[in-house]
Amino acid sequence: HRKVAVSFRDLALLNVFKVSLVALRYLLDNRADDKLKEQGLTLALSCLSFDFVGTCLDDSAEDMSTIQVPSSWRSLVEDPTTLQLFLDYYSSSVPPPSRLALESLVRLASVRRSLFSNDAERSKFLNRLVSGCRDIMLDQQKLTQHHDNYHELCRLLGRLKTNFQLSELVSVENYTEWIQLVARLTIDSLNSWQYAKDSVYYLLGLWSRLVSSMPYLKGDSPSLLEANVPKITQAYITSRLTSVQVVLTENGSLDELLDAEDQLSEQLESLPYLVRFQYDKSR
Repeated sequence: HRKVAVSFRDLALLNVFKVSLVALRYLLDNRADDKLKEQGLTLALSCLSFDFVGTCLDDSAEDMSTIQVPSSWRSLVEDPTTLQLFLDYYSSSVPPPSRLALESLVRLASVRRSLFSNDAERSKFLNRLVSGCRDIMLDQQKLTQHHDNYHELCRLLGRLKTNFQLSELVSVENYTEWIQLVARLTIDSLNSWQYAKDSVYYLLGLWSRLVSSMPYLKGDSPSLLEANVPKITQAYITSRLTSVQVVLTENGSLDELLDAEDQLSEQLESLPYLVRFQYDKSR
């Protein structure tokens, strides 16, 4: 079966992905039915989710591997219109199409570093990705109205630090606005624990990886982590205490907060990194 998969990858997959992009642009420009858009996005996402190296990639795990896209995909990934197409689909639709567009962006954000022609091309790609995330976060209403969008955005933000270095992030054009928006999104998510309990893990993981990279950050570009991480730590602790009061007030059971053992464990794995960073301000 692997020989067939490799043959399909080498001979047909890129063309299928190209066809999906052409179809998506046509459907978007001609205001096609959402069901057709959904099918086109599903095809594109399936191409990006292909098991390129036979590792049986499981995208349900946040620590999913870097996607080993073949070098023949380079020009398509570097083309600004590819990333912009999925951002346009997000901004112009609601779930399922908008969710599928964000899932595709998560995949694109995970492509291997060596795919890009040089560091300059990779930097341009990251700039477009960060700017796109900034625009998505600015439209708070679309995130709060559709939990699927919110969850996939959190996954996308988490992938940025998994696949890019802090030094690369602080160098992008809109970093200051982006990091402030991520901090606000994180604090709002912590305070809305009933709504965001499945997504907080990705945001806490992002911040823990950011602070872990601080010792290796060189240059004069400010990370702005010193001002934001203590606020996030305080918001986490305060929101957990508040959640207990809310459950008891509503005659619920504390077991409701403790039943999700996996979620709690994942969150607590990130917390020590945040607490130790600027510890005097987190107390």
